[in-house]
Amino acid sequence: MDYYRNLKRLEPEKFLQTLEETPWDTAFVSDEIDGQTVTTVELSYTQTGGNDVLIARKYPGQALQILAASGYSGRISSSGDATFTISNIVKSDSRTFECKVSFTDINNLWIRDFVEVIVVDPAKIVKLASEYEVAVGQSVSLHCQAEGNPKPTYIWTPCESVCHESTLNIPGVLSDGVYTCKVTNGLGSDAKIPVLP
Repeated sequence: MDYYRNLKRLEPEKFLQTLEETPWDTAFVSDEIDGQTVTTVELSYTQTGGNDVLIARKYPGQALQILAASGYSGRISSSGDATFTISNIVKSDSRTFECKVSFTDINNLWIRDFVEVIVVDPAKIVKLASEYEVAVGQSVSLHCQAEGNPKPTYIWTPCESVCHESTLNIPGVLSDGVYTCKVTNGLGSDAKIPVLP
């Protein structure tokens, strides 16, 4: 155990990955860990129910073993003895992975740490009716649904009161109008215009 205490702990801040949803790759762990010979490296994640799903295992000098890679088929690879790469990042790759490393000269000892992958994507409006039919004097609610990570903020124009939410409530329609729903999240923005005839 004294030997274990002398090993550098895997630093979590090194492994926080922020990725855009693109066909780019990301590597999770570097080959060298405190100069020690790596015996096994495993990359896994925990599902909601608490079951560990092992994705891949790598032994030095041997080919990568893909063990339970539902959704990762053809997207996970390795280089060196302790580097995993996931290609073609998608939204569902946002999760916390566990990386476990064992060493040749230390029996039954694993060093483990967690890798949080946050997949980011620009704000985009996914649902907004293009036209609302309302009689003069009636109330209407305009609903604007958007996706993105980080979560988008909403801005409606014109707006006579606070309206930084996905729904704009208009208490009494007096005339035709054009309103704009704009969403933004720092990575991108989108805008659509529903019409009140």
